Amino acid sequence: MSWEDQGRQYHGWFGHGMAPGGDDPSSDGVGAMFDPGNFAARIDAMAYSAVAHMPNADRHRDSATFDRQRLERLRKIMTTWTGARSLSQTAFKERFVDPSTSGAAIEKLRAAAAAAKAATTHQDLADASADLAGAMRTIGLEKWPRFLSDAAERADANGPDDKTIMLAQLTTPNKATDASSTSGADAQKNQELADFQKRFNAATAAAYQKFSHDCSGYLKNFMNTMGYPMVFGDANDFMRIVQQKDSGWKQVTTAEEAVRLSPAGHIVTVGLAQPGGNGHVEVVGPRMIRATVPGDHPMSPQVFSGSNSINWDNARSQGEHTVADGWTRAEAKRVTYWVKQ
Repeated sequence: MSWEDQGRQYHGWFGHGMAPGGDDPSSDGVGAMFDPGNFAARIDAMAYSAVAHMPNADRHRDSATFDRQRLERLRKIMTTWTGARSLSQTAFKERFVDPSTSGAAIEKLRAAAAAAKAATTHQDLADASADLAGAMRTIGLEKWPRFLSDAAERADANGPDDKTIMLAQLTTPNKATDASSTSGADAQKNQELADFQKRFNAATAAAYQKFSHDCSGYLKNFMNTMGYPMVFGDANDFMRIVQQKDSGWKQVTTAEEAVRLSPAGHIVTVGLAQPGGNGHVEVVGPRMIRATVPGDHPMSPQVFSGSNSINWDNARSQGEHTVADGWTRAEAKRVTYWVKQ
């Protein structure tokens, strides 16, 4: 569909306040545009309207228009985001968008989603479409289709349920989740989690500064800073120790469980021994992110680590890489996760 066709459709929808499928709310179509349950239709209208807010030079660009696939992705994204509207911007960014996305683009996108969700007038949708167009231009139209694809995958992987949203809020305290806003046992637990995250951030940063080219040195430094000093040799030795009875470590069966435990105040590691060679170990972060290296599972646990590999830069990570990036595809299927008890 050309931008002119999309624009005509947009004006038609806004002209009578109906989504496609019926001129009357009682019809068999999707009904009135502003019915509470018609969020998807409002998202479509906002998307088609966004092209009208583009400069003339951009309106004919394919990346500025919305085909069926892009609309489906936008619906997925904005439906998920409105369910996570209580998150602070930092927590939201960590869960749902690429770290390189600008704060200005995030603000406009969240504003567009919220406005479309709550819209009761044509002007509400017009404002939402202006925010969407602004976000698209801020991200860059050449990057926008890729951003949509990535954000939709993140929405699928991290999309809001009460438990995961609560953990994300605790990971990045704000006015809504700060311990001072609660009392008693809940306030104490919130404060403990916030303190743990601060220590975690400081420990990973300090370890990377000293041992960015040494995974075992990184892990020893991290553990010492976190208050759990360990004595071991290389990564192979660490993997041997954690598997011993009474080691103080317990194996975690899934990557999802490892990520869930991290923001809940637990130290989680992932590793793979290489008998006769160099093993590798990493610290697991608090979220699933998109792997840099394409693989079977595009969303993978965030990790923090150093590495002495000359040809494997993705094994060195300050949180921007994943388990899928630190090993070959075959090796990544054999890693094991361990939580400190």
